[in-house]
Amino acid sequence: MSDVSFLRDPATIRARCKFVYDRALRGEDSFFTVDEGALDGIAARVADLTVSRFPDLNVPIHGRMRHFGERAEEARAAVEAYGPLKRGAALIDLCVVSVLVDAGAGASWRYNDPVLKTAVGRSEGLALASLDWVASGALSSQQTPYSVDAKGLQSITVESFKQAFQVADGNPIVGAEGRVGLLRSLGDALAEPTRAARFNPSRHPGGLAGLLLGRGIFDKSTGHTRVTGAQVLSAILEEFGGIWPGRITLDGENLGDVWALPGLGAPGPHGDLVPFHKLSQWLAYSLVEPLEEAGIDVVELDGLTGLPEYRNGGLLVDGGLFALKDPAHATVGHTVDSPFVVTWRALTVHALDLVVAKVRERLHKSANELPLPALLEGGTWLAGRQIAAEKREGGGPPLTVISDGTVF
Repeated sequence: MSDVSFLRDPATIRARCKFVYDRALRGEDSFFTVDEGALDGIAARVADLTVSRFPDLNVPIHGRMRHFGERAEEARAAVEAYGPLKRGAALIDLCVVSVLVDAGAGASWRYNDPVLKTAVGRSEGLALASLDWVASGALSSQQTPYSVDAKGLQSITVESFKQAFQVADGNPIVGAEGRVGLLRSLGDALAEPTRAARFNPSRHPGGLAGLLLGRGIFDKSTGHTRVTGAQVLSAILEEFGGIWPGRITLDGENLGDVWALPGLGAPGPHGDLVPFHKLSQWLAYSLVEPLEEAGIDVVELDGLTGLPEYRNGGLLVDGGLFALKDPAHATVGHTVDSPFVVTWRALTVHALDLVVAKVRERLHKSANELPLPALLEGGTWLAGRQIAAEKREGGGPPLTVISDGTVF
């Protein structure tokens, strides 16, 4: 395995994050202390919330289709007449764009949904705005609804983004330029000649479906092809890993959501680097349902990790698992590459595994019955939002990250 592949492996993410967690548990971290006595209370909150939302414990995974709400059926209906592969590819087009714009929008931004006739903020608002954007055909060089291609992505401007997302002086959004740059970079990646065989002739993100069909194992009993969650993530990182801006490079490749913790000294190559690949893993989770439409079943989802973003991480701070050594850190903003934020994110990844294990114990369910992404949905993400609302007016996270729109 190359060093780049090593830093893209979910097993490496888990090992590095556990190393950071264990260091903090011993009292050796510069920023946080860990009180594992808080785990039971956090798990109880997540378990109770999961049961209240899904009494039969038939919990869907934490994918982007959830954030479309009732309008998800509108998207499915629009592509229903397509064949399986084309139908799945169209929904992948939608989810890729929607996930890549799903960084924190800021507390004040809202999207006035023309169908629901209501103003919606945060992740759900970003989801609905991106749904209407893709449905309009604005991201297709042929103006085809529910289709996204390289030329359409390359044509995006900050102004066209702001118009689609209803951004104005009285409705500001965080990181507009970063989101636009990310989508344009995706267009550039799809247009590269090296991807001709995999993404021609349409050059659209949905080409991932055909790529994964070729990598999976056909199951005669279901008539579907099986791939693992790690295979989906690997395909995403191989094909689109270079789109992330201003990141660490290794052997000429952009590592993406990988950050330095100087002096960490973890076992293995590049022991001062901590990988997360948060948006790429969020995308992998979000492609499960579109891939099912294409006849591809994604298995072994627990091979991926929990998502280190401010809702999951906020739950763990607000729930008392993590405490600041210096309370002043809660009063200022921190950049995504700061050792403070890298540490918080690493602690979050490992702690989510601990919380999820305790939730399963409470609910008497196995990992197969309640996989990690289902408990994120059930779940930790909403619990983080709820506890934030209980503790702070406006429901903001306990710690502030200065986002460029391409990480969280």
